[in-house]
Amino acid sequence: MEGMKMAGSRVKSGMRIAIVLALVAGGLAACSESGTENATVTERKANFKAIGGAFKIVTDEIKTGNPDLEKVRPAAHELATRTALIKDYFPAGSGPESGAKTKAKAAIWTNQAEFAKHRDAAVAAAAELDSVAGKGDLAELTRGSEALGKTCKDCHTPFREK
Repeated sequence: MEGMKMAGSRVKSGMRIAIVLALVAGGLAACSESGTENATVTERKANFKAIGGAFKIVTDEIKTGNPDLEKVRPAAHELATRTALIKDYFPAGSGPESGAKTKAKAAIWTNQAEFAKHRDAAVAAAAELDSVAGKGDLAELTRGSEALGKTCKDCHTPFREK
């Protein structure tokens, strides 16, 4: 009798797991209703989050007055690499109309020339920061960081929801 109860309990437990897995799978399918567009938005968000993290490392090190170049150099290089990828993360259909949760304004797609100008300025500023990071000159590093920060702000203002 005890063995039958245990077997029944295992079946119920297995059914619960199967139900949970089915719900999770259904939820994931619903989240990816736009397929590529939502995947693009997810990748875009991850890229910008990594940019923010790398930029924080650089600015935090600058604030110390004696930046650890072993931290600054790889972070500056990551900034340059990831900023260059921005061009790939705004294809048609990946804006607010996709239904995905995004802070990207529709103006990105309706005013692509202006967006490209801001994007290219950020790419150039990140490349310059990467270049000066290896020198260890605090003044150059500070100027490079401030220049990149300005390009970010200049783009966020017209093209990103608060």
